[in-house]
Amino acid sequence: MFEMLKDVSDVDKLSSYLHWSQLCYQYAELVDRESLSWCIDIVINAKNALFVPSSRSSTLSSKTDNSGSYQSSSSSNVNSNEQMENIGFENQRRVKIATIGLIQSNVLKTENAYVCSLKKRLKVTL
Repeated sequence: MFEMLKDVSDVDKLSSYLHWSQLCYQYAELVDRESLSWCIDIVINAKNALFVPSSRSSTLSSKTDNSGSYQSSSSSNVNSNEQMENIGFENQRRVKIATIGLIQSNVLKTENAYVCSLKKRLKVTL
């Protein structure tokens, strides 16, 4: 299913992983251990990718010239654009973090349902 996404970063695949984890939870009795392990690995990889320090500064500070006064209004416009861009990146990052949380929750629920189904199968065979 994810073969066509093999060249895409884990972070960019989050919506696909979220969908997959929801399906796993929905059909938890049919999910195998290997699939659950794969999903857990993906969550870990995506988390690691999210928390890699970026080249962008996370602080939004005003720039000053050598005399300590604020730069010209055209420079201020550039700063405002950079700040808006940084805010947009931070909002995207927050959405990705929330998505990872949802995937983790689905994986946990799937694991619990999987264990319950195994217990039921064991009771039937005993």
